[in-house]
Amino acid sequence: MRITLSWTGAPDLDLYLTNSSCQALYPLVSCGVVLASDSAVGTQETIARSVTTGEVFALFIDNLSTTQATPYTLAIRID
Repeated sequence: MRITLSWTGAPDLDLYLTNSSCQALYPLVSCGVVLASDSAVGTQETIARSVTTGEVFALFIDNLSTTQATPYTLAIRID
């Protein structure tokens, strides 16, 4: 599985893959983060993981700005 988050301009976004039981991303320690892409540079975050039939995850996009919104695109590929 490969998930790519893309956006243009500010603010910075981060991408998190968690256990399916996670209902809220924070606090991170109680959510069971499986993978994260949280680079402070650029306008794209990507995570990749081998998956098997029947696995279930939750996906979170975190906007690091409390005052700016930004449109984004998710590309999800499962082979």
